[in-house]
Amino acid sequence: MKLSHLAAIAAIVFFSCSKGGSTGGNSGDSGYGGTSGPSGTYLTTTSTVINGDSVRTEIYFNTDNSVQKAIILNEGVNGSVGDTTYVTIFPIYVGGKLTQLQTSADSTATSGQATTFFDYSSSGALMRIRYNPGTPAYAYDSLVIAPNDLLAQSFHFVSQGSNMVQLYSESFTWSTAKDISSLLLSNVDTSNGSVSDLSITYAYDGSFNPYKTVKDLAYILGSLDDDLPMLSANNPTSVQITGVNASNDYVYQYNSLSLPVSQNIQVLQSGSVKTSSFVFFQYVQTN
Repeated sequence: MKLSHLAAIAAIVFFSCSKGGSTGGNSGDSGYGGTSGPSGTYLTTTSTVINGDSVRTEIYFNTDNSVQKAIILNEGVNGSVGDTTYVTIFPIYVGGKLTQLQTSADSTATSGQATTFFDYSSSGALMRIRYNPGTPAYAYDSLVIAPNDLLAQSFHFVSQGSNMVQLYSESFTWSTAKDISSLLLSNVDTSNGSVSDLSITYAYDGSFNPYKTVKDLAYILGSLDDDLPMLSANNPTSVQITGVNASNDYVYQYNSLSLPVSQNIQVLQSGSVKTSSFVFFQYVQTN
């Protein structure tokens, strides 16, 4: 979570549609109940289009179906070649656990600079995600994983001078289907320590979440706040934010495996559509 919380809410509202065990296949990952989806089927490409801008994510695999790298192409307005920028992300595993991410601005790179680190408890549970350590942008998420291996709470800290300061915390409620059903967001006013709460509730479609077909993908593609909607087993149909009169609505088209091939996201404020975007999904089947 590298975002302020208003930005975090925007991320939750915009990017909706999962995280360490062994490095291959559709296996269990720490903090959100593991991967899920049709056997041998993996998400390979997403394309997001909003206001004429296009962002394409391509996922490449090792022979054991773990992620070798992900390339994010920001193709600019109407896919103008001259506007394209790249971020290549390399997940690094030690002992079967995701331990760091390396990034490069070169789409042909084979390694990059370490930017994100994952710390585990002695029992093997993910307990902290550190972003950009050793820089002024250093931040981290301290995590509480419940006994059912689902994320119960997160606490976000940022660097302010020589101190680490908590900006907000999040408390999660999960359904029996392993979907986030509600989120309590507690923002901290760093000037006086006062806390204000915001509630977010989710509804789902009951179909496979594309991002959960690939192990560790939510951790690989971004910070925790960016990818909260990727943690759930199913796809959100609505996200309601109490207190700010804002919501998201989602409409999907599915393939024969009950996986979305397209997603239309409408962000509403006071009943009016503020943005409408589309996400398109492609998959590979290995069996």
